Amino acid sequence: MKQADYIRYDTESDAISSVELASIFFLLSLSDERYWKWFVVALHSGLQGALVLALRHGDSLLVQRPGTAKKMLEAWSTNEPSPLPYMDNLTGLYQKLSKTDNPHPIHFAIEQKVEFEAAISKIDSTRHDLLHFNSKSWSIGKNYLREEALLACKIIAALCAPTSTIVWHDEEGSVRMQLAVTKLNKALRDEA
Repeated sequence: MKQADYIRYDTESDAISSVELASIFFLLSLSDERYWKWFVVALHSGLQGALVLALRHGDSLLVQRPGTAKKMLEAWSTNEPSPLPYMDNLTGLYQKLSKTDNPHPIHFAIEQKVEFEAAISKIDSTRHDLLHFNSKSWSIGKNYLREEALLACKIIAALCAPTSTIVWHDEEGSVRMQLAVTKLNKALRDEA
């Protein structure tokens, strides 16, 4: 079968695939340390995708950086061309979840919120450092990465639970995400 000349991406399939790949890369990292970096990158992508899925509600304004969202609203109100979307960073996406001006706020327990905010910052920083360390030598503890990943799994599971605010366009996607995060969580716990 001939493959198409293009690759199609969408937020749902990318978030799910990222968590599935995080599981694969984690298991590969147990025998080949080169995969730790790609495990963190895939995990970050899956977490970011889950945050976007929880924030999008047809217009994706909450996903954008504040300045971009404002320009998009102005363009829509004047029938002008809309600026290109520019997604907010991981921390910004997470902070928008519980804001009162979010039409669909997600309320985590207070102790979870503090724990999750710290985890988001660490995961974002670790991914950044792994992708941009090229002029230095760098070391990071495997247990630290596993602990970050377990917190990311908790966040993804909370966001993607069947009662969450995510509207899946395909019920299979919801099931796949639940299976992927459960599989990753189990693998991380089994190796702890």
